[in-house]
Amino acid sequence: MKTLSTGVCAIAAVMLMSGCGGDRQPEPARSASTNTATDITVPHSEAVQTIEGNDVLLASSASAPLAHVVTNSIGIEFRLIEPGNPGSATTDLPRAVYFSIHEITQSQYESVTKNNPSQFEGGERPVEKVSWQQAVDFCRTLSATDGKEYRLPSQAEWQYACRAGTSTKYSFGDDVAELPEHANYADNSRRLDPSNPYDLVFKDKLYSDGHNNTAPVGSFKPNPWGLYDMHGNVAEWCTEIVCCGGSWYDLPDLVASDAYTTRTDKDDGWYTTGFRVVLETD
Repeated sequence: MKTLSTGVCAIAAVMLMSGCGGDRQPEPARSASTNTATDITVPHSEAVQTIEGNDVLLASSASAPLAHVVTNSIGIEFRLIEPGNPGSATTDLPRAVYFSIHEITQSQYESVTKNNPSQFEGGERPVEKVSWQQAVDFCRTLSATDGKEYRLPSQAEWQYACRAGTSTKYSFGDDVAELPEHANYADNSRRLDPSNPYDLVFKDKLYSDGHNNTAPVGSFKPNPWGLYDMHGNVAEWCTEIVCCGGSWYDLPDLVASDAYTTRTDKDDGWYTTGFRVVLETD
């Protein structure tokens, strides 16, 4: 499968196969909002063309092409994820959907709800301490404002997008030594209270990602489909009231592609929990 670098505005045509791809400091932060080129695999598409500044997927059918990346009214960037059954995912997507490239930030959440429940404040950090019901209400309010359908992803959709065509433990492979480049998790930097010397027990002391709690979204390498923070930073709500992907507080096994935690109360929020949203294509 060939790759498409983000930030490229020239006309490109890429023929893709319909199958599946198969103390250390992190590299400098990368963000989809910068002009830094990152190699991204375009999933399950036959051709790509740039139209009016947007990378457009050209399907073989007569249907109108869908933009590969879109940005909505409050600055949420979305990437098109198409149907298929990559890697070891057990379910297929019934249709193409847009996934938000980043976790919802505190600035984006506050622009819709006029409220910020987060413990670790920062406009470009992910919103946290948000309950499942609050995440659902955010989607409903944004849908009514924008006239488009926003929602939480299902657990199957989330894991499909996280794996991004891989069958390994993480979207980048199986080597935990590479995790600090890709995820904000409970490594040697993690300390809930920097003044508390006893808050050192549950963490991976071999590596460090440089963040002791949440990091600004997009601070780590994206997965092969250009989605950031699918491993760690904040665990993300899904429609089934489960949280996927683990957080800055979790050890490596809990930030793996298939890792999730079942919650029992839709009205509770934690400083480890946030969300990203899906935008329907029709």
